[in-house]
Amino acid sequence: MNGRESVTGDVPAKIGQWSLVRHPLTWILLAYTALGLGLLAPYQFQINPDGIAYLDIAEKYARGDVWGAVNAYWSPLISWLTAGLRLLGLPPQVAIKLVLLTGGAVALGGVWRLLGDCPVWMRAVATAGAIPLTVYHALHVITPDLLVATVLVWYAAWLVEGRLDVRASVWGGFLVALGYFAKAFALPFCLIHLCGWRMLAEQQVAWRQRLWSLAVSLVVTGCVSGVWIVALKAKYGVWMFGSAGRITYAWAGPRMNLVHSVEAGFWAPAEAGDTSAWTDPTRLPVQPWSPFESVEYAQYQVFMTLDRLRVIALVHSFAYSVLALPIVLGLVGGVWTASPLRRRFGVLLSGILIYVVGYALVYVEARHLLPLAYWVLVAGVWLVWLIGARLNLSRRLRAGLLLFVVGTVAWSPAYALAQGALGNDAGLEVCRGLYRAARAMRVQLGVQGRIASNREWHQSLYLTWFLGGQYYGVAPVQADSEDVARMLEDYDVNYYFVWSDETGAFPEVCWGEEITGGQDPLLRIYRTRPGQVKATDVQTY
Repeated sequence: MNGRESVTGDVPAKIGQWSLVRHPLTWILLAYTALGLGLLAPYQFQINPDGIAYLDIAEKYARGDVWGAVNAYWSPLISWLTAGLRLLGLPPQVAIKLVLLTGGAVALGGVWRLLGDCPVWMRAVATAGAIPLTVYHALHVITPDLLVATVLVWYAAWLVEGRLDVRASVWGGFLVALGYFAKAFALPFCLIHLCGWRMLAEQQVAWRQRLWSLAVSLVVTGCVSGVWIVALKAKYGVWMFGSAGRITYAWAGPRMNLVHSVEAGFWAPAEAGDTSAWTDPTRLPVQPWSPFESVEYAQYQVFMTLDRLRVIALVHSFAYSVLALPIVLGLVGGVWTASPLRRRFGVLLSGILIYVVGYALVYVEARHLLPLAYWVLVAGVWLVWLIGARLNLSRRLRAGLLLFVVGTVAWSPAYALAQGALGNDAGLEVCRGLYRAARAMRVQLGVQGRIASNREWHQSLYLTWFLGGQYYGVAPVQADSEDVARMLEDYDVNYYFVWSDETGAFPEVCWGEEITGGQDPLLRIYRTRPGQVKATDVQTY
């Protein structure tokens, strides 16, 4: 079976016999590589808490500590790939950026494949238009969302092609497992979407054929992903496919109210090689809740979900394209009116709805929706193709309409990349400044080892990462100076970062000795005194 529909009016050019040099995708990938590598230098010092955790895990793999690298919260794919580049001697942050850039190149190949039988010029414009989006999300923050997007673009292409033979079914099952390795959320999403699509939406195919294809895909998914699930069971003692969903759901619930314990007290890193306790949040306490506990919690879940759906539709979607919502509505219209592209519209529309609802039930940020940005881009191209054929628009009008659709996706990330390259990205400049400050602290003050702070969890964590130390968190708000001193001794902390408050005032400190001379209006650093008594048993505050 081939699920590709045709649209009257445009006949795709045959490019199968083109040489590699003449192939449009080759030149698109060369342009992408040039832009990505050209911007790598200004973005190499960007860091974030999740990125530090992935880099910690990659370091464990690189030095052979495979057991220590097994982690229930952070999915392994990005760390696996980064570890390979670390073995080649590349710096950690450069290695992980190159992994994301490589994943982005594969995503662009997936866009080209998903657009399949569209005219070559439309495929080229759309794939090239995705370059700024891809480079930006490869460089501006370290997360696996781009890898998830890469897998889901190829997953959508597989479904759109509609092949049900064994080889194609095995490929689909492998993609689902690969998505799981990229991010745990991809596993339930793909399983629900795949099962629903095979059993409910492809009824023109014999049910035995559909069931056989689905069974093969599920067996492959289970065999490949099951290895990781068994590893998690062996390390944590419970069956799970990951802990991120459970912890995030508790964190976003009424009891924790978006305040995680890791940012509200001292916590020792769980294992050797961990920069902070955030490298393995599974071991941190949370306050779980359920909408079935009470009527109030049920109402909270309903209102929370509806509010997040509103934010997704009216806020997050605009982060990718002002046409995102109209394009989704266009998919609805295409499915409803039985257009020639109804089947492929259905693949993306059903996936978008399941994906959005899945995140709205728990917690969602704009970056979580990156995979849908690629789907929306492809859907926009399909709609231009369909409208152009039905209205018999001239080539010039179709080109103008396509450039407008693609431009709405490319403009925002292109502008952000330009700002980063010019040094106008505030977050990037903060990371660069912290890197310079850490170098000065190490050379001039000898700061290293175990570090804690009174506040500014993020900046203190970044400084600790650049210093190569271990971060023990922030002092509890309710603790007085003597309590803090006792906790620092219990944790055998070497350096204590004391940040000024909004008024510029510093809190009282009765531990260690200040080594900065009070010259910095924002930060004072205290060092443990020689011979200071340290406890043998560490406890958590």
